[in-house]
Parts: sequence; C-alpha cells; structure tokens
Amino acid sequence: MKKLFTLIALTLFCFSTFAQNIWQQTTPTGDIPTARYGHSMVTINGIVYLYGGMDNSKIFDLKPETYIAVADNTRYAKAKILLKSYFDTLGLIQTYNAENREWLEEDPINTPPPARFNHKAIVKDGKMYIFFGENGNGVLGDIWEYNPITKEWVEIIPNSVQKPADRSQHAAVIIGNKVYIIGGKDGNGNPLSDCWRYDFATNNWQQFADMPSVTLYGHTAVTDGSNVYVYGGLKNGANLDPNIRIYNPGANSWTTQMPTGNFYPTAHASTVQSGNIVYIFGGYSGYYESQCFKWNLTNHNFEQIASGPATAFAAAAIGTGDTYEKEIQTEYAEIVFFGGKNNDSIFGGTWHYITDIEIPESIEEIQNTHIHIYPNPATHFITIEIPAHELQGKKLTYQLCDINGKLLQSDKITSVQTIIDIEQYASAVFFVRITEGHKLISVFKRVKQ
Repeated sequence: MKKLFTLIALTLFCFSTFAQNIWQQTTPTGDIPTARYGHSMVTINGIVYLYGGMDNSKIFDLKPETYIAVADNTRYAKAKILLKSYFDTLGLIQTYNAENREWLEEDPINTPPPARFNHKAIVKDGKMYIFFGENGNGVLGDIWEYNPITKEWVEIIPNSVQKPADRSQHAAVIIGNKVYIIGGKDGNGNPLSDCWRYDFATNNWQQFADMPSVTLYGHTAVTDGSNVYVYGGLKNGANLDPNIRIYNPGANSWTTQMPTGNFYPTAHASTVQSGNIVYIFGGYSGYYESQCFKWNLTNHNFEQIASGPATAFAAAAIGTGDTYEKEIQTEYAEIVFFGGKNNDSIFGGTWHYITDIEIPESIEEIQNTHIHIYPNPATHFITIEIPAHELQGKKLTYQLCDINGKLLQSDKITSVQTIIDIEQYASAVFFVRITEGHKLISVFKRVKQ
C-alpha cells in the first residue's frame, strides 16, 4: 500500500505491550447470513467463506433432564437435550470482507453439494474443501472442492476402496498435501476414536492408529506442521477431558500431555489458528460458555483472554491481519466470529475479536506534518484535525490509549475535525494512535490536566 504521509520520528518514549484483546459486535451490510450453527468458516485471500449450517428454531422436543459431566468433575449441570423435529439445513456460500464489514451471497456456476452442518472445511491451494457432516438424511461421507475463482463445486471421489465411516462432529487438520480426520460421531450416534488421512497427491484414504482408550466428538485438531494436536470435545460420550492428545505421523503413535496455565476444555468450541497460537472461543461444558483462551503450541500453555458470546457450534476465521510500518514492528489478527447456539436460541450476529498487539517496549512517538492534535495539555477534549484532501478515499481510525497501552476509545475519522471526549478520565498521559486500514501512521502523546 502506498504510504500516504511523510513520517517524522520525534521524542522517544516508553510504551509497554499494547493488548487489544477486545470483542466488537459489528453491523455489517450486504447479504447478512441467517442465524445458524454447525457451519464452517475459512479464509481465502483475505475473504472469509461461510458454508452450511443449521437452523432448527421452528420445532423442538424435550427429553427428560439429564446430568452432563463437566471438565473438572466437580460440578454438574442439568441440561435439557433438544431433539430436532425436522431439519432446515443451509447450503449457500456467503463471503465476508472484514475490512469493509460486508457480507455477500455467492452463486456457484453449478449444483452445490447436499446441504449440511457439523462438517469440517479446510483450505488448500486457494480452494475450500468440505469433509463429511450431516443433514436430514443422516451423516455424510463425501468430499467437495469449491474454487472461489471459477465459483465451481467438484465432488472428490477417492481412488481407495477403504475409507472412513460417514460421520459428523469430527476434527480435521491439514499438513502439506494430507488431511487428517479424527473421531466424530457415526450414523448410529456412536462416538469414534479412529484416525484417517486423505492424501491429495494420490487421492487415497489410509487409516492410522486410533486414539488409545478414548472416543471424541466436538473436539478440535491443530498442527505445528509436524504433529497433530487434539483438544476439547466430549470424551467417551460425556466427560470433558483437559488433556492434549498428540499424534506423531512419523511414528504413527499417540501421546497425552497435560497443558499448563489457565485452561478449561469445552465441546463444540470455535477455534482459529494463527501461527503457533490457537484461539479457542466458547463452547459447551454443561453450560454454554463465554470464556475464551489462547493456546501456545510451543509450550502448550493456556491463557484466558477476553470473554466473547456464550455460544457453541459457532464458527470463526481470520478476517484481517497486518504488520505495521517498520517504525513499529507489530503483528495482530482480527478474527471474525459468526452464529452459534445457546439452548434454544440460535444466533446470527457478526463479531470481531482483535488479538493482542505486541509493541516493543521502546519506540518513538510518530508525528505527521498533515495531522494536528491539540491542545496539549488538554482538560475536556482532544481535537484531531486533518485537511479534507488527506481524508479523501482513506479509511482512517483513531485509538485513545492509556500509558499502559489499554485501549480506551476507538472510532473512524470521517471529517476534518474529530473530537475525543476525555473529561471522564483522571489526569494522566494518553496516546492517540492514527491508523489507515491496519497500518499505523501516527502516534501522539498528550497530557490531560
């Protein structure tokens, strides 16, 4: 992106780690998806692709109250189990541009696959692949490829005679040309422990070692490029197990490791991997949880992050992410979260979670010849002034932060003068950060008397 301003580095100051770690519910435009759960979301070339899902909000039957064991084995929740009287599955593809906050419905050029939910989607070579799932006819065992360029669906028919049982609520992760499918539920509702690998190069399935002494469904699988890590889900049909299960493809063997830090497993959580960090949002533990966690694959430490919507069976994907100008080397990700359910409520909200932003402890204040922020010191208001010609065609945003980097206010800059109300804050030093899209272009230090 072309640099819009001439950056002038001025006074050196100390700025500790800037942690965004916030949730924002957006009001998107366009073809907003209907409320749903059990769908999938993946990101291809900066665009989020949502597929499938389920809307069964019309008719419910209730079973008698049942005790569900939760992770720590100390508390139990009475849960009414919902029976779906009939299915209304959603088979459309919808795309989301996180920067523009816009949903669009995408029309394929040919007949799409059978509608489904509780499937898994992965990305390879700029295409989306759908594995298995379920609908009103039962569980599925097919593979479909979607090409966003040609907008064409193609069913993948493996060469191998041997293949996994049809299933849903399984886990899927890709390493190179190979996709690992682990666990899930079969057509009779039985939880599974098996591990299968689909090879794109040979178009074959191959079975590998089962997870020892455990069945899982509603879990997640991620990878560091070498091993597969399985976490969460319902163990043997009822219990939530905090262990991480590690599959080594070279040795075709499983080991188990207890994580460190602050962790609490759930089933049917939404997960997003960014490098060696895995973000885990919500899920079900006998309750619909709002707690969220950050899992570091290098040391398997868990850290609790800001709580989000209390849902299970939702989906999430990387929306945007960027590295700022070289003056401040920092990276973050903006994760898009949609849908899910909580008891008999099915959601259709679009949320953004902004991950931590790491800023070096010593950086320079960055001022700009075209941006004026005054007064300094201030008492009630800080004014940002930018010439009209510098605003045209640009998406500028300000962020007001305290001395520790905590975000206090954030909004778009759409006029020549933008007023920031600081009357509510105690006397202190503040920083005003100006961004264009996701590039930091200016940082000002200001004092409130």
